[in-house]
Amino acid sequence: MKPWRLRSLASRGFTLIEVLLVVVIIGVLMGVAVVSLNPEDPARRLLRAREQMQGQLGLARVIAERDQIEVGVRLLPESWQFLRFRTSDRSWEIMSDEPAFKTKPYPGLTFVWQDADTKTVPAAASSNKRKGVFPDFLMMSSGEATPGIIHFYASNDARGLEESLTLTDIGDAVETERLNDSNANLKSDGPDSNASETSLAPR
Repeated sequence: MKPWRLRSLASRGFTLIEVLLVVVIIGVLMGVAVVSLNPEDPARRLLRAREQMQGQLGLARVIAERDQIEVGVRLLPESWQFLRFRTSDRSWEIMSDEPAFKTKPYPGLTFVWQDADTKTVPAAASSNKRKGVFPDFLMMSSGEATPGIIHFYASNDARGLEESLTLTDIGDAVETERLNDSNANLKSDGPDSNASETSLAPR
């Protein structure tokens, strides 16, 4: 290439459109990074709350069967509590002696329990209106559980973010979307799919 052509290319520089395009790309990448790394993002807090609840429910199921006690979960504004049933005075007490069941508050999140036989999701304000320490649902010593859905909402977020866990009557806490996908696959497998679906769905 001739020297004069190299000089003309070097002196041309970048056009305004090229500069703006680079700025926009950098902005988009920075936005994605902030969302993925920001622990205060409602979507991340919802996911973290659901994962913690799922892990604790699995542990509660094991403890209930091992120690032959009834374990309850009480949903609170921005948090929840694990309860133990005392047979001596037939009352519920908070399991404060179990470090694995301690839950830090999740500001801005709301937790709502929906029974399996309820078609509509109860309002957050109506969840657990009873006075005193009473659970919303149970993990029983027999290996059974109260079937239903635990809804996780970001109450102060306009995007309507939500996560949920489905608790089956045998104590499995499964992501609701994953359970629905499994049921859909079972329906398409053939005539025996109804029996398999019944075994997965809450009774």
